[in-house]
Amino acid sequence: MSDSMSLLLNTLPALMPTLPALGQVAAFLAIVAGLATIGAGLRIVTGNRDAVAAADLVVGWGLVVVLFVVGNSLLAIPLTILALLTGLAALVFAIVLIRRKAVPMGGGIVKLLVLLLPILAVTASMQASEGDDFGTWLPNLRYLVLFDHFPGPGLEPTDSQFPAYPPAGAIVAYLVSLLSGQLSETAIDRFNLILLGALALLLIRTFRDEPPGSERAVRWRDAAIALAFVTLFSPTFVPRLVLANYAECATAVSLAFAVILGLRLVQTDSRPGPALMLQATAVFAALVMTKQSTLALFGLLLIGLAMVARRTPRRLGWALTPFLVALAMLLVWKHHVMLLGGGEMPISAFDTWHWNVLPETLGSMLTVTHNKSGYFGLSALIVLVGLWTLIKGGSQPLAITQVFTILFLGFNAFLLWTYIAVFIGNEGSSAASFWRYNTQLGGVQLVTLAALLGVVWRRKAETATRNRIVAVWGTISLLVLIAGPVLGAGLLRFDIHKVKMHIAEVAPELKAMLPPGTKVWFIDPPKVGMHNQMEYNLGYGTQLADRISYYSTEEDYANFAANEISDYAYVLNSSETLETAIALTLPVGASHLIHRDQTGQWRIVKSWLFKGFVRASDLKY
Repeated sequence: MSDSMSLLLNTLPALMPTLPALGQVAAFLAIVAGLATIGAGLRIVTGNRDAVAAADLVVGWGLVVVLFVVGNSLLAIPLTILALLTGLAALVFAIVLIRRKAVPMGGGIVKLLVLLLPILAVTASMQASEGDDFGTWLPNLRYLVLFDHFPGPGLEPTDSQFPAYPPAGAIVAYLVSLLSGQLSETAIDRFNLILLGALALLLIRTFRDEPPGSERAVRWRDAAIALAFVTLFSPTFVPRLVLANYAECATAVSLAFAVILGLRLVQTDSRPGPALMLQATAVFAALVMTKQSTLALFGLLLIGLAMVARRTPRRLGWALTPFLVALAMLLVWKHHVMLLGGGEMPISAFDTWHWNVLPETLGSMLTVTHNKSGYFGLSALIVLVGLWTLIKGGSQPLAITQVFTILFLGFNAFLLWTYIAVFIGNEGSSAASFWRYNTQLGGVQLVTLAALLGVVWRRKAETATRNRIVAVWGTISLLVLIAGPVLGAGLLRFDIHKVKMHIAEVAPELKAMLPPGTKVWFIDPPKVGMHNQMEYNLGYGTQLADRISYYSTEEDYANFAANEISDYAYVLNSSETLETAIALTLPVGASHLIHRDQTGQWRIVKSWLFKGFVRASDLKY
């Protein structure tokens, strides 16, 4: 039995959701239904002539993001008022849909939600556990809940590492928190899964190449195949990114919808209808507000669409209006960032760019490319097709390969630039998170493959052959969706980690023991990476005085021992160097809160025994 499965079986009580957790799930489903209803309602009332029904959820989300960003950062309207307006809009459009006998997303989404139940059940009790969750995404969410406003001048200070990161995901989690009455730290995990369900529906529609308004019903087998290929079969389905507050999944899905809607704008023979224009505007807005780096994807998308429309420039003009509106909304947020005084990843001055690490960086990128050959191999194949269609021309369904080619080549060139101009030290030379950033193209890759396979399917496959293939893949996909989350629960539930669970258990006790306003050192050599979790779990504000980690030197230990910053330290991992510096022996098999008394001597205040391990440094993070 694997270590992950053994841990899972030993911690079964942690898998059972509590009543408050179930309340959060109910609130989450209500918010998702509301967003999809807003998107569907607006699609219906604006004509629905050439719109993409599968985009309803992303459209509703994008429109609410625009409302919150413009309403709060520009007009200073409290977030609770904007939330009430959102709820009112959802109610009004629900009445519209009932009267028109229409459903959000054009049908099929219910089947996809049913097929998502196994993975939703396995992750229902999931807890936040990743470093960036605790360092940036969750502090950003907590600030909204505590202060009913985005951080800004004259307001309470933020305790986030990057408080100016675009808030598209945080807004969804804020709405769930407001409705459930408790901070919803895992709402984005579930939202990512629902977004993947919407992407699966888009794959089906793209594969079929159905004209607007003529969508056929989605069969169970279709839903199972599509959902399996956007989750467990997908080369870019990474549980640590999807089941966390990271914005990669939301970016990947919103980019995929942006590509499809953008292509509809530049490939139509007549002026696009207001429904399609509204959808494109909302999805473009969602895209630029998921991550700071999505501005690059936004620009590359425009270049790709211009390439497709190069012989009919007037069609590109139809796409410019949604682009300009989304760009204006982004500028509103950038104005807010300027008032905040930063809070994003900074770009170094040109004369400080690290050109010397270029060969090492390229080597690191090639290593990742080799290790992730499935994704990069498929991307290379699509790029070849895209280049061929640029030279020889091709049918409308193949135009998406041209857009993917621009996105893939341009975005990876952009990433290379960031390793020279933005990231410093080891992060630049090692091409930090190169694979993680590439997963943002995963949705477009899947939609492009669906378009290519659809062309081959309609031209080559006979009816009998089609039925056999669908039957086989439908059965395999259904089995994978049902059994996969259960058999792979140890991979999906990466939050059930002995050290993470230890920190979560210790933090409340530690907070209660410290005198009010006291900051505490965090000592963790060799580095396990838990300081962000401890900082967040201790509550709002800066709680840690400083930390000692893997990169600390003997001088750092000596400075700590003589410091006047704080007389308290939490020791997750002890070492001989530390014990020598503080003249105190710390028993193995536990973490410790230590305190320096009035005589200057360090002593143990309390120890917390480790459960199932001896040293935190022995466990892989």
